Amino acid sequence: MKTLKNTLIRTLSAAIGAALILTGCFKEISNTTFEQNGNQVLFSVQAPGRFGPATRALSDVEESEVRSIEVLLFDPVTKEVASPPIYTDAVISDPDDDGDFRTKTFRLRMPQGIFDVMIFANARAAFNGVLIEEGEAQESALAKLTASMPATGWVADPNEATAPYLIPMWGMKENLSVGTGNTVSGIYLHRMVARVDLNVTGTDSQTGAFKIKEIKLYNAQKEGRIAPALAHWNKNALINGSQPAGWVTAPSLTGSGYYTNPISYTGVIAPDQKSCTREIYLFEAPKATAHADLTAPFLTVKGSFNGVEGWYRVDFTDPVGATYVDVLRNYLYRIAIDRVTGAGLPNEEDAIKSLSNNMMVEVTLWNEYDMGGSAFDGDRFLSVNPSWVIHSDDAHTAASINIKTDPYASFSMSHIKLSDSETDPDIPFLGDWISNLALSAKSVLSDKNAYTLTYDVAPNAYIARTAYIHVTLGRLTQTVQITQGYEE
Repeated sequence: MKTLKNTLIRTLSAAIGAALILTGCFKEISNTTFEQNGNQVLFSVQAPGRFGPATRALSDVEESEVRSIEVLLFDPVTKEVASPPIYTDAVISDPDDDGDFRTKTFRLRMPQGIFDVMIFANARAAFNGVLIEEGEAQESALAKLTASMPATGWVADPNEATAPYLIPMWGMKENLSVGTGNTVSGIYLHRMVARVDLNVTGTDSQTGAFKIKEIKLYNAQKEGRIAPALAHWNKNALINGSQPAGWVTAPSLTGSGYYTNPISYTGVIAPDQKSCTREIYLFEAPKATAHADLTAPFLTVKGSFNGVEGWYRVDFTDPVGATYVDVLRNYLYRIAIDRVTGAGLPNEEDAIKSLSNNMMVEVTLWNEYDMGGSAFDGDRFLSVNPSWVIHSDDAHTAASINIKTDPYASFSMSHIKLSDSETDPDIPFLGDWISNLALSAKSVLSDKNAYTLTYDVAPNAYIARTAYIHVTLGRLTQTVQITQGYEE
């Protein structure tokens, strides 16, 4: 996840809407090929959403819903399709009944062998009428699987009668050995869309009691690929520094182009006119090459500054030289309006042509799978990594706990408590073997507002011992177990 800051951007940003229209009757793909000769394989996959920033205006259960699965098998050497697509609708959510609806399990009969396995969720309509044959090149097959966005934007709730959409997701695992009774896990599903949230984070005195009146998204891509071009996929990216999950490094386009007319999000602004969240989605898009490049996505916002209404423009730029950045799938772009110093322009046309003016915004980019050991309460984000540290018995200084928070969150040592209790941070630490806790200063350019917690560990000559560090931000608490071993 990167932190992107748009300084002095006379533009409020609300954002980019993307919508997936998945319609049409699905021509069922026969699974009978493997009914007699195939091996039944149990899959356990992880969808994004719970314990991290959600990308839908729904509950945890609905937000991570999966109603259909398609599987493509590829030869790991030639990277060609190894069998026709295999599908199932028998998907079980939360199989352990532990409240984690990210976990999905399903069973499929598959041929025996070693394959690169690619899983598609909620993508049944994309397979409708598409011919994918054995021997076809991987990129050729993946490029056929797309979804479209209506010109009016996407309705987030899949249960609305007028727009019952689910966000397609995909995931893959290479060199998977399939045999009788196999259980496959460690596959992460990634969304094909990005989400943009807009929040007025500054006080009334800092923003002129700014209120959001209207939001428009320009240059939204008409169509998106469900799986990215694998040349743009970093398969070795890690969760928590250990579990490979991967994420996209550049946008993959279908060639369908972008909408020249804007998409309006006026009706989904919060009643207090201070935010628009979990409503604006878009497909991947390339960055602008210059301000005059009107093919890249940007936002216009009509807002009230001290009672005077005007228009502002917001672009996607990086924290240093206001250079433009790509919009990438499975990322959440949070646009915080920190300062508004003057009224916007009287008409939208002038705002579109203008550079930043009278508004300072901060754009934070989160990759949903770059947040291991994280918690999210719908407003703030807190990630602590690792959750368990084991020290040797010698005396030394440890600098191994990383803490990441919202860019506008106030965070200090007062949020950290050292305790003898795993569950109660107010039970004091009575030992003397951990001391000198210190928190690094925030780096303006650091990803996700990152801090490092350091402390000293005394030598251990008698017995193994354990303490707990509780990190709290508002309603969110993360706990780190600190253990020091003992050697005779």
